[in-house]
Amino acid sequence: MFVHTPQHDFYTKLGEKALKENVTFDVYLGVPHSSESIDLASLSKAVQITGGDIVYFSRFNAQRHAEKLYYELFRNISRPVGTDVAIKARCSTGFTVTQYFGSFGLHESVDFHLSSIHSDKSFGFTLRND
Repeated sequence: MFVHTPQHDFYTKLGEKALKENVTFDVYLGVPHSSESIDLASLSKAVQITGGDIVYFSRFNAQRHAEKLYYELFRNISRPVGTDVAIKARCSTGFTVTQYFGSFGLHESVDFHLSSIHSDKSFGFTLRND
């Protein structure tokens, strides 16, 4: 499996600062020519930390992608959104949460934080039976 890694930590630091201010980044990219490169691995860190979304259109063509772009933007501004989110999984005695997984911000020992969450987001956690 090929994994892309960020070239620098600018977007990671930007995402961490935005998370503290409850700002979410949603990024829409339309690249008209395949020869143009975008460092999505670095850019995605700010989006991931804040709980946002990246919508990428390769070889963007306004006629071909207009309806999809309209749908994505409309969905983004019309869906219910929760802000300043702190999530902590509670479980019965004998179980322990060992790991959270998903595309979200800061991990702490027992919970995690997001600038916002909406109905198209999901996360999960792993339980250990003690």
